[in-house]
Amino acid sequence: ILSAALFTAVTTLGVSSRSYLMDATAYSSGDYFLRFDYSTEQQRNLAAEAAEVSQMGTLSALGYSTLPNGETNIVAAGDDTFYAMFSLRLTEGRLPQTGNELVLTFSAWEALGKPSLGDSVPLSVTQCFTPPQDMTDLNLPDGDETFTKTFTLVGISEGVPHLDDWNLGCSHFFTKSEETRSAL
Repeated sequence: ILSAALFTAVTTLGVSSRSYLMDATAYSSGDYFLRFDYSTEQQRNLAAEAAEVSQMGTLSALGYSTLPNGETNIVAAGDDTFYAMFSLRLTEGRLPQTGNELVLTFSAWEALGKPSLGDSVPLSVTQCFTPPQDMTDLNLPDGDETFTKTFTLVGISEGVPHLDDWNLGCSHFFTKSEETRSAL
């Protein structure tokens, strides 16, 4: 009886530890495991149909915007599934529900003068390039088309989320996908 109780206790401890580590990783890094950069719609559809894929979200880069302190950051647009899997922890507000709404990281919120939720936030965005179908040329050009868009601030996140990528880790502006310009 004592051996069975000890075996059960050790097994329970092992399973609890594994579950804790998986939950902690999902909290800090998000609930995603594989990423396709610059994928086409056809490639995304094939990946979504794969038996091994349980859910799939899309994050797009609308372009780059510069904060008043001179820091340049990506304006990223995600779909509902991406935000459900993503580790964007809000300190105030909610996630964007349209492409006209914006979530800022705390540092971007401070650099923009601490606007209140519901305030308009105009951003000058330099568009990202659209990669060619032939991705064999690694010297891809940068985009140079700039547009200004005014967003409504709906949320503030505690910091830059961990995305296992330097470029995506520079995202300080998050909005909702309405159209994919440059899939990351």
